Amino acid sequence: MIMPMYPVWIHDKNTPKPDTPTLYEISANGVFLHKETPFWKAIVPVERISILEEQEPKFEFLLPPIPKEILKTVAQFFAWITHRQNTEALALLWWSGSDVGGYNITVPPQAVAYGRIEYDIPQKENHRLIGTLHSHGRMLAFHSSIDHHDEINFDGIHGTFGGFYFYRNSFNLSLQACINGTRFTLDPGKLIEGVVKQPIAVYYSYPKYKQEEYVLAGEEKLLPEKYEPPEEWRNSVRLMKQREEE
Repeated sequence: MIMPMYPVWIHDKNTPKPDTPTLYEISANGVFLHKETPFWKAIVPVERISILEEQEPKFEFLLPPIPKEILKTVAQFFAWITHRQNTEALALLWWSGSDVGGYNITVPPQAVAYGRIEYDIPQKENHRLIGTLHSHGRMLAFHSSIDHHDEINFDGIHGTFGGFYFYRNSFNLSLQACINGTRFTLDPGKLIEGVVKQPIAVYYSYPKYKQEEYVLAGEEKLLPEKYEPPEEWRNSVRLMKQREEE
């Protein structure tokens, strides 16, 4: 059976409506079917246009892999924050094309607590903000409902670190992309250099999925004994109670 081909009308201010009794309309609030007979005229919503091919959501990262130095710098800073106060912390990921591997990271002014973080996004000349990297401290690395809410209108790459314990040299890392509210789970090993997945994953009851364990490549220590973060970064992270008092 050959299906009839009905016109598809993009309903904007510039495209004229086809002069035909049956057509599909794509408008700001959905897809509609126009049907006109000698007995009635109707416009009804439809979930799909049956004459068209199907499409699945897809995401492809087009930039070079995030350099090892970026990963090392961020992971060590998050481990230091966890060891010092066991709170969340966040870094912003920028693309300029001229920094380390084309990438740059900053730690914006932020108020943090266990399981909570508030921050402002500054402007950075000649840089494009392409994502966030934040830490759950000793908690697991998963994208919480709060993370989903914070990132729903933030197109980019979002990495969550966790599982930082002072007696371990490994950590958890969950990497996702969020585009127009649609999320894609990504493989850290394909997007980030210098991260090595451990052969044994850890299973937790909450959230009910396995947590992959990672270490820094080259037997790098996650938190060297004499590690000190950049002063600007250290001063940007304030405890929430401390920030409220100011």
